[in-house]
Amino acid sequence: MLSAQTKDGTLRFTGDALDKVKNEDWIEIEQRLNTFSTDTKSKIHTKIQSEQEKKWAGIARSKNGITEQRIEEIKHKYRELIAGAKKKEYLFAARALQHYLDNTGSIMIEDAKKLQKFEIIRFGAEKNRVRFESDGPIEKGHHLLKYTANEIGQEGSKIVTDRWYFKVNSASYKDCKDLFYASNYSTLCSMGAFKVIIDDDYLIVKGIVEHYWYDYYDFEKNMGFDIVVPIIGRLSDDDGWLLEKVQEAKSYRVESTWRQDAEGTFEIENIYDTNRFKLKWA
Repeated sequence: MLSAQTKDGTLRFTGDALDKVKNEDWIEIEQRLNTFSTDTKSKIHTKIQSEQEKKWAGIARSKNGITEQRIEEIKHKYRELIAGAKKKEYLFAARALQHYLDNTGSIMIEDAKKLQKFEIIRFGAEKNRVRFESDGPIEKGHHLLKYTANEIGQEGSKIVTDRWYFKVNSASYKDCKDLFYASNYSTLCSMGAFKVIIDDDYLIVKGIVEHYWYDYYDFEKNMGFDIVVPIIGRLSDDDGWLLEKVQEAKSYRVESTWRQDAEGTFEIENIYDTNRFKLKWA
């Protein structure tokens, strides 16, 4: 945990008083993160909604010109694909496609621990964690936490927020086939709130990061992307799009969220030493 000592090693607070100071910091940080996270997610969701409105602009969602036989043929292929995915233990992909066929359009939440089993997700979270430590806005010298330390002077504190995006391409990882079939390209947005404290010759950092993974599960017309299903044959992306057009399926947002605490105490003279400025992540 963080040190609460002066230069001569004496504690400024002891016992319950020290615990109270620590807890108030974390509560303040969490409140700031909650506001920041809500605002960031709102912007993400608004952008997704706008993209979907553009996609379907001027397209009538009706069964005109489409036979019931054609519709049932596509749905039958998808149901067989779901069964095949389950046999291969591609449970995320099976669940995602079934949710599409359920035609509710409701948000699907994926368990965070299950999602983090995929190497690409763990890699993305680690990459974003490093960015919080060493990067930042251009106007702040790409070192947000260190810049803030200089900004607040000899003694004082300030809470800052930052976010980083990692584009998830699951096709490039061997252990990610289940994720690939459920969501080929997706995004991991890591949002952080950090309290930067200068205490004599020490920089104390405490923060909370929320990792928000998201994608929009849908199909695109004329994209030329096909799924080759053993025995069944080739299933085109256009078929999935057609089901939504005739209102037999509905696209939706899929997401997962988890949080991590981080903290560190550093000597001021060493904060620009990349090898030493490493936060301890819970």
